[in-house]
Amino acid sequence: MADISIESLLRFAHKHNASDLHISAGLPAMIRVDGEIVKGNMRPMEHITVHSLIYAIMNDKQRSVVEACFSYHSFQSIDDGRLRHGRSVQKDFVV
Repeated sequence: MADISIESLLRFAHKHNASDLHISAGLPAMIRVDGEIVKGNMRPMEHITVHSLIYAIMNDKQRSVVEACFSYHSFQSIDDGRLRHGRSVQKDFVV
């Protein structure tokens, strides 16, 4: 997936009735279905891709908090679902 978007990942998760979407650098996107983590059928994502996906849905204040505290949690609604964001920084990368 060259042109991956957070929307396409969320739609993938919604289609599979996932309760969670997990994205981390060095791993393919994963979803939680019925309590089990399932890897998406895609290549592992590079840190710049994960960073771009996450920063695209954050405002300047949220970005500042992540950069200062290395962690941030928030909620937002997308289509007919609710999205909980949990971001943390490990080894200088947003995960």
